Amino acid sequence: MTDEQSTQPGRLVASQIMLEEVPSIGADLSLDEARRQLIALQSDSAKPNALLVVEEDGRYAGILTARLLLKHLLGGSVPEGSPVSDEERWYDELLTASKRCALLKVREVLAPELPVVAPDDGLALMIKHACEQRMEFVPVVENGRPLGVVPITAIFTAAAALALRPDDEGIQVGGERVT
Repeated sequence: MTDEQSTQPGRLVASQIMLEEVPSIGADLSLDEARRQLIALQSDSAKPNALLVVEEDGRYAGILTARLLLKHLLGGSVPEGSPVSDEERWYDELLTASKRCALLKVREVLAPELPVVAPDDGLALMIKHACEQRMEFVPVVENGRPLGVVPITAIFTAAAALALRPDDEGIQVGGERVT
């Protein structure tokens, strides 16, 4: 980030709100190992529930979250609230799919189309990526190396902080004040 970018009023960049303490996992490890690491992350609220996936040489390969893993294991759909009569079916499908975890490598389930941002990319681009791809975390990558992630909650908290000030009673939208 240049000095000019960091001093522009209202300009917020990825490096200012990213989490740097993000665990990583090798792209060639088993999906079962990734599943175990994601489960372990759930008990540590200080860390994001995501794994940065890296190649042997440390280059960024992708990101894996519990939601993305579940989506892959269930064939592309995550049940949002299945009826009670379907619970047994979803449970059976999940058990069958979890058995495949030992056979697959992490790289086989990565979604290559998920975008990343650079440390000096602005808030608008982070919002665009998070919304268009329904991402929980936007990876921050520089020169092919992962630096961290920006959680969607940080993106929208930052956007709200820029839009609303303590003395505001709302924000201007199309010339009208909205509260």
